[in-house]
Amino acid sequence: MGYDYTDYDLVVLNKLKDYKTVITVGEDVAYFGGLIKLVYKNTGVSDMTLHDISGIARADCLIIGDGIINSDISSRLKGIEAGTVIALSKKTSLNRCCNAFIKHGYEILNVSRVKVREGEERSDLLFTLKKHLAVINILEKNLTKRYDKVFVLCPRAIKSGGPELLHQLVYHINSYGGRAYIAYVSMDEEELLVHPELESYVYGRICRVRDIEDRAENLLVFPEGWPMRINYAENIKKLFWWLSVDNFISACRTNGIDEEKKAREISAECDILAYQSEYARIYSMAYNDQGKPLIHLGDYLNDSFIDNSKYALDHKKKDIVVYNPKKGIEYTKKLIEEAGDIEFVAIENMTTEQVAELLQTAKVYIDFGNHPGKDRIPREAAISGCIVITGEKGSAKNEIDVAINKEYKIDDSKDESLSDALWLIRDCLSNYYDRIGDFKAYREGILSEKEEFLKDVREIFFE
Repeated sequence: MGYDYTDYDLVVLNKLKDYKTVITVGEDVAYFGGLIKLVYKNTGVSDMTLHDISGIARADCLIIGDGIINSDISSRLKGIEAGTVIALSKKTSLNRCCNAFIKHGYEILNVSRVKVREGEERSDLLFTLKKHLAVINILEKNLTKRYDKVFVLCPRAIKSGGPELLHQLVYHINSYGGRAYIAYVSMDEEELLVHPELESYVYGRICRVRDIEDRAENLLVFPEGWPMRINYAENIKKLFWWLSVDNFISACRTNGIDEEKKAREISAECDILAYQSEYARIYSMAYNDQGKPLIHLGDYLNDSFIDNSKYALDHKKKDIVVYNPKKGIEYTKKLIEEAGDIEFVAIENMTTEQVAELLQTAKVYIDFGNHPGKDRIPREAAISGCIVITGEKGSAKNEIDVAINKEYKIDDSKDESLSDALWLIRDCLSNYYDRIGDFKAYREGILSEKEEFLKDVREIFFE
């Protein structure tokens, strides 16, 4: 197994992921500064000693320990405007700590107890304060685990929509107090490489497939890309997660497996069947001979897109059409050849931030690929203020997965579709501000996906 943080470390680190400035006060909690630097390489983390607390003007998050709480904390709080305070203390210190903040004009919005390893002497107390509009509420309800450990199969060192989603699942299970691990599937399993953009989701909670603990109280999550491993273990409970119908079919054919027979075997063998898209739900239902319930386990976009969405329509837009060269490239090439007057820009060799910046600048995003699942880039484009034009293959065919007006979906199998697509693209570039309102409902639905995903995680993995 890789380095395994304690439950106590992990809960705190999960809650600090998005803060720019974290200040730890007191020797008993100062080591969190080192952990944060190690995990996030965050130069904004400061470790402060007891006498420094009176000089704090503003921090996104303040961590205080018993050394502070049990001292004359009231005299040291004046002027502190931390949006979130994590108090790592024994139960007996809670009232003293809360009363001290109240005395200095802070409104305590929430208090929650974070479970730690059995036998731990102290409880971890997290509360959010309201003062001078400095409020960051990151409280998450503590739940009872359905499974002792959850192992999630994932390809190694790859950054794309599917692997990021698998890492996000591990992150949120752990955030709610579970114990989840990414289990990397690799031909060379001696070296466990995590993609640098995904590392902060797992904090060392990684393992090799051979390290999966085959016990009845554990759960193994199979994404659709490894149908051949469905019989891997005998005792562990199994969840099959339909992320991409096309990837499942491709994996079966590559390994000489009858996909229909394998789909029926999966329905029979797995304890839980989950789907990410309406397209996958319909496909899975066709082979669910036992009539097992299908459970929705969706996804959500990277926070970098969501955070910028409120300003998406304020950006100065250019007459640019963005496309993904890995999706429907043959048809897209024909469009590019026919439209020498239009600037097309491919999404390739870019970081998440670079993709977000490009989409915020462009007016139109096109995708004539197979849409094997509920693809992320069309949603990233829409939330970034792009008009989205797709074909009608895969998940784009239904009105749930790609919830845009039919007007913006081109049947590229028809001979006249090329001229229709070019006319639509040109009209969207010329009349962008008249047409962008057609995507308001689509964008609003995308913004609600994270909360829906968290609800799915709570219902499936916790009681």
